[in-house]
Amino acid sequence: MPKMTEINKSMTVAGLISSIQPPEKQNDVKKILQVLKKYSKDIHVWGDNIIGAGKMLYQSKSQKPYTWFQCGVAPRASNISVYLGMTPLSSATVAKVGPKCSHGVGCLYIKSLADVNMKELEALLKKCFAVKEFVAPGAKPAKPSKPLKPEGKGAMKVKKRPGKKA
Repeated sequence: MPKMTEINKSMTVAGLISSIQPPEKQNDVKKILQVLKKYSKDIHVWGDNIIGAGKMLYQSKSQKPYTWFQCGVAPRASNISVYLGMTPLSSATVAKVGPKCSHGVGCLYIKSLADVNMKELEALLKKCFAVKEFVAPGAKPAKPSKPLKPEGKGAMKVKKRPGKKA
């Protein structure tokens, strides 16, 4: 089973979408995916069930930097989770997208797209693709040994520099 931070090479986006039940949720995920495709051609299944678009460098305070998707969508039992990368969310922003939507720190939770203002959702998704790198407060930024590729395989590797403390 791949980690959530890894591209799942054994599952296709089409395969994941075809497994989504009920059909209404499947159609909603397809519509969100169409919006993501406007901003990125680099779309993969990450982990077991997240459809991620684009790539950015992500570094938390406690981990080495790794490649992460800029924006993603995942079917969940009670809703559709939309991962918004490092785009900040406020209750006012979420209310514009839909009064029945809720949110976490970087996720928007949608029960049904029927209750969503698609123009507001698309504007929010578009913002995600402007973020190319995130370094958490307190983390020491690491310089990648290779430039981040918009297309390609797996996570970016970071080499330690001689003479620098880890």
